[in-house]
Amino acid sequence: MHMKKLIFGVVISLFAIAPVASAAGLTQQQIDAILGLLRSFGADTTVVANVESALTGKTVPAVPAAWCHTFNTNLRIGDQGGDTEALHKIFNLENIIGANPIHPDSDNFRDTFGEDTASAVVGFQEKYKSEILTPVGLAHGTGYVGPATRKKLNQLYGCGIKVVTPPIACTQEAKLCPDGSYVSRTGPKCEFAACPGQGGNQPPVIGEISGPTGLGVGETGTWTIKASDSEKGNLAYDVCWGDNSCGMLGGFGQAYDGRTRAQSATFQHAYQSVGTYTATFTVTDDSAQTVRSSITVKVGQQNSLPSIKVLSPNGGEQYIQNSSINLVWSQNYYGEYLDAMLYSPVSGNVYSIKVNGSDGKNSFLLPSNWTNILPGQYKITLCDNSKDSPTVPGKPLCDSSDASFSIVVAQ
Repeated sequence: MHMKKLIFGVVISLFAIAPVASAAGLTQQQIDAILGLLRSFGADTTVVANVESALTGKTVPAVPAAWCHTFNTNLRIGDQGGDTEALHKIFNLENIIGANPIHPDSDNFRDTFGEDTASAVVGFQEKYKSEILTPVGLAHGTGYVGPATRKKLNQLYGCGIKVVTPPIACTQEAKLCPDGSYVSRTGPKCEFAACPGQGGNQPPVIGEISGPTGLGVGETGTWTIKASDSEKGNLAYDVCWGDNSCGMLGGFGQAYDGRTRAQSATFQHAYQSVGTYTATFTVTDDSAQTVRSSITVKVGQQNSLPSIKVLSPNGGEQYIQNSSINLVWSQNYYGEYLDAMLYSPVSGNVYSIKVNGSDGKNSFLLPSNWTNILPGQYKITLCDNSKDSPTVPGKPLCDSSDASFSIVVAQ
């Protein structure tokens, strides 16, 4: 209310001096300063036009109210809605690549936050680096629309009253960082920005991404990503597969080391077309700091030759005597019954059972009544006796564990 009274008072005063504006000899620079003051207090464009007309004696057409949008929610890959559509419109206004509308020469913008949107967010963040990234000690954009990015978006395009503050002029000094780089002083207190790797929340670190780099069309692959956070916070995981589809882990990753808060997450995906794809994984911490890593996956036609592959147990596992083993395998064809055999280098085949492959199942829980099985080293052999091996003529199609696993006595 006080601000509105102030604007009203300024407007009334300007109209009062309008008849003597020319006599007073106001320069264009002075007139522009008065108009800028009005705009800084959020004066309506019609009011500004009327004041300009009064000061110059010329009729100034009112400018239509500018488009605006206020962002109240953080945004990331996979989000949809009006906020994302507004982002694309803003990036188009800012001439930032990655914000194309649905149709050329159209005002309709996509409402899905994709990989191209994240790239455009990085461009916006680095365009206004001193206001978005530098205050939190970041050197590069993250692609995540967090509080600092929303603040700048709302400052430029928000629907509230915008108060323009003059830029702070800091002395031109430089500070040498341990890594050999330099940082300068920045507002609002003209303090030195944090050196890379020092001060503030640090982004998470991706330790490992494991998974297939080659698949057949329609074949499902499994990827596991491991990451850690120096602040020991929770981590959220996203992935974009490079085929216009993305996924998000429901909740946070499962901790596998409580001391360092290291975590892991597992994703599955099947590509439907031949090609080379880049799967991009994003890890985000509690403070919206992100890190990305990618893996290239080549997708070709499925192998026309039948094959079986034992996945587990595949070597190095340890099972307690008289317990169960979960047998897992893959096959690239519609099979019938398969023969699973437990093999010992000392005793030979000591246990066998038929497993049903015709219903598409790829796992079978071996029974626990192994009273005749002694502790030692074993392998699993899985065979389809109805099919010939493509590599060993006269032999059935088989596969075995790559290495031995152990059966031990319960302690």
